[in-house]
Amino acid sequence: MSFKSFFIKFLCFTFSINFVFCQYQDFELELISPNSDTLQNEFQKLFIDSINTLNMKYDKLSKSKENYNLGLKYFEMKNLEKALEYFENCISYDSTFSKAFFFHAKCLENFNDSLAILSYFKSFTLDSLDFAPLYRIAKIYEKDSFLKAINTYNEITTLNRQEHKAYYKLGVLYYLNDSIDLAIENFTISLSIKKKSRAFNDRASCHRLNGDFTLALQDYKSAISIEPNVPFIYNNLASLYRKMGDNQKALENYTISLQKDDNYYLAYNNRGSLKIQLEKYNDALEDINKCISVDSNYAPAHQNKGVILYKQKKFFEAILSFDKAILLNPNYAKAFLNRGIVKQMIRDELGACKDWIRSQELGLNISDTYLIYDCN
Repeated sequence: MSFKSFFIKFLCFTFSINFVFCQYQDFELELISPNSDTLQNEFQKLFIDSINTLNMKYDKLSKSKENYNLGLKYFEMKNLEKALEYFENCISYDSTFSKAFFFHAKCLENFNDSLAILSYFKSFTLDSLDFAPLYRIAKIYEKDSFLKAINTYNEITTLNRQEHKAYYKLGVLYYLNDSIDLAIENFTISLSIKKKSRAFNDRASCHRLNGDFTLALQDYKSAISIEPNVPFIYNNLASLYRKMGDNQKALENYTISLQKDDNYYLAYNNRGSLKIQLEKYNDALEDINKCISVDSNYAPAHQNKGVILYKQKKFFEAILSFDKAILLNPNYAKAFLNRGIVKQMIRDELGACKDWIRSQELGLNISDTYLIYDCN
């Protein structure tokens, strides 16, 4: 092949290669170029729509939070009607706001417990790690349905076996319903999870009722070791010592209770009652009067004052104290019994008879000695 022929073939080959590559590049550009404005518009539209959606969502969340904060403000001011309005607004903007449903329910409690329960359930379904709504539901049930309350606390323990508070609440419910052994069982489970002063105290009270004084003493001391400044634990410990016949330690612990809180009227009344038993009537009257000065509506203090005045042979003053106790508690059987005794002392036989019969009607098992007169 001559050089000239080779050169011509080379040029043809090069031209064809360049033509191919140029055609490819032109083809690619032709696909994009005519539609670039359209695609850009589509992307811009999608971007703007997404921004608008985010803005709307942010606006709703912002309004929801604003209404929630206003609801909390009025809730703290105890203006529940206004608080309820704002929590409802909050929920309308954000139906997934668990805390808003929770406080919405709190506003409804005592006004409409059924609706409150529904809102608490909604709060829990939105945040199933927070058991506070279930505790509130159980508390509502405690008012009139022991079984529903028990079932709700059991549900909490099923969801989390480490919920010591739920076991404690079960213990309290069983205690209040005189199921002492079940109360002890649940207090024990609660304490196995977390050592709490109140659980020790309440289990001790169960042991005291069962007559297990040694176990009760251990639990009261455990409670004090955890919280040494709680007045009612010393008051309860004093009552235990009293049952055990150790009046000196009882007096000491009533006094410690009052050192922790000098306005603790129960300890004044109980120490005064023990002093009546010890026939220290002047000292007892001082304690009882202090109790009444702290809480003048505490009926047992007026009952005890009547007993002291009777022992001091101040019969008419004693009757006035029993009158006050009965006025505060019309079903106070012991006050009727004691007022009857005083009336018999002042020869008001008919009045005495009426009071003794009334005390018997109220369930007090009194001796026939008080009914020797014709009370029909």
